[in-house]
Amino acid sequence: MSLMLFDRVLADARNRDDWLTKRIGRIGASDAAGFAKVESAPLYLRAKLHNRFLGNAYTVHGNGREARMLEYFAIPQNTLLFHHPDNERYVATPDGLWTSEGEIYLAQCKTSLHPAPRPDKIPARYKRQMWWEQYVMGAKRTALVWEQHVDFRPVSMEPTLIWFERNDEAIDRLVTIANYVLDGFDDAEAFANDMKGTPR
Repeated sequence: MSLMLFDRVLADARNRDDWLTKRIGRIGASDAAGFAKVESAPLYLRAKLHNRFLGNAYTVHGNGREARMLEYFAIPQNTLLFHHPDNERYVATPDGLWTSEGEIYLAQCKTSLHPAPRPDKIPARYKRQMWWEQYVMGAKRTALVWEQHVDFRPVSMEPTLIWFERNDEAIDRLVTIANYVLDGFDDAEAFANDMKGTPR
């Protein structure tokens, strides 16, 4: 991996407090996953301003299985938060990351109650998440590593790998929505700061 890539590191998820802090006021892949349409940008802004979700039993299970799922395909695990080369407010922490012949490749791990989907049936939220990561990182392909579980026990010890391709049209739509959300976030922050200085 090139030095330029690591020049874009903002934080390491192994220091969760710092990782969460560095994501404030920025758009990450989990934000972009919800960006279904431009008209709903005010709803996404509200979610960004008031989201307090820090995980549940399913995210804990997924995080715990991630290393094993990636290891099965010899994919290096990633914990670093990167920013886009041209905009530090676009960020991503792909689950897996490696380079080959100058190309950047990503991996995204998903554990689910459902069997692995066909490439054309990947849930829209997951597609948007992966497209955002590809945009931030400068990647063309993502290995979606999928593991089905029942009662948090893998159905098979062999996860499924589905190659997912970049779509620049879809990415452009996500960037448009992200800019709306960031503008609204900045306006809300400026208003909050003004209110702090208003005499009571």
